[in-house]
Amino acid sequence: MKKAIGSFALSSLFVTACGGGSTSTSTVDLSHASTQDLAQSSAGDMSVTPGGDMNAATGCAGVYTTSTISTMRQGASGCHELDAVVTIAVNSSAKKVVKFYVQDAAGGDYSAVRVVCSSASTTHPCAAFATASATAPAHSVTLKGTYIKSSAANGGFEEFYLDDYTDSGAGTIPAPAALAQTDFERGTTMASTGKPIAAYYFQIANATITDKLTMFDWSPPEYASTSGTCKQFGFGLIPSSAGATAGAACTGTTQPAGQAVSNPKEVLVATDFYNGFKFTSDCVCGPKYMQPVPTSGQGVTGAVTVLLGYDVPFGSKSGYVYVAPMQNTSFNIQ
Repeated sequence: MKKAIGSFALSSLFVTACGGGSTSTSTVDLSHASTQDLAQSSAGDMSVTPGGDMNAATGCAGVYTTSTISTMRQGASGCHELDAVVTIAVNSSAKKVVKFYVQDAAGGDYSAVRVVCSSASTTHPCAAFATASATAPAHSVTLKGTYIKSSAANGGFEEFYLDDYTDSGAGTIPAPAALAQTDFERGTTMASTGKPIAAYYFQIANATITDKLTMFDWSPPEYASTSGTCKQFGFGLIPSSAGATAGAACTGTTQPAGQAVSNPKEVLVATDFYNGFKFTSDCVCGPKYMQPVPTSGQGVTGAVTVLLGYDVPFGSKSGYVYVAPMQNTSFNIQ
């Protein structure tokens, strides 16, 4: 099983089951987040630089190259210091892992990255966990750590593993990227702007949905878990014009089988920001915790705001684009 991350305004380590709605609290981590240590890329590419995964092999030894996120992401794996970047989205896990997104204050192409801090990791132990776990959106921070980037042939997985964290107080989140709904499709490689879609990975993005995105898959394998009570952490939508046949919806608490074959036009929706975005396709935990479970024919139109993500399944050599809405109002399924 693989998974990736993400709350625009989430910082609590305790969540309400499938994202809130119940008054009882739980430490269930409902984010689209891996329970494995992704010290090497999801694709397992240990040769992304001479020496492979630098921190896993020798550590940064206190030596970091100061750079912008944009410069770092357009280079290779290595040890970097990112000065005065802005936290744009935070998802605190209940499993000794904190994950958040940061962006260069000036914004722009390739300007955002996903950050992971694990107090339990054996390959990337994060001594800054106590400080990082208090991360909030719209803060100016300086980070030191290891940037991991697998080769394009191994999926192009990217992540920044945190070593040191300094919070300098309030910061201004850059304006969202203006994209088209086609840019959210899982198979997208080039954006509607004419630039590689990778230029917008991990940024907040706006788009207007003119071709209704309707429910397509309640159980995509990318978001399936075999452990815990809640076993589904995302779902799939597809443009109405695609003419695709939707999978089965929830019948009571029975989780239906997912689509047998992935469709490149599918829009995968991660429930990373479960405190703000309440929709879930988990047929057990949705009803249990009074979270809205989309039904057949429901979907999204109009203006939306999401975090644009990218992930690579563990052991795979190809990845997929996904979106992580932050509030029901910014991705309202009807």
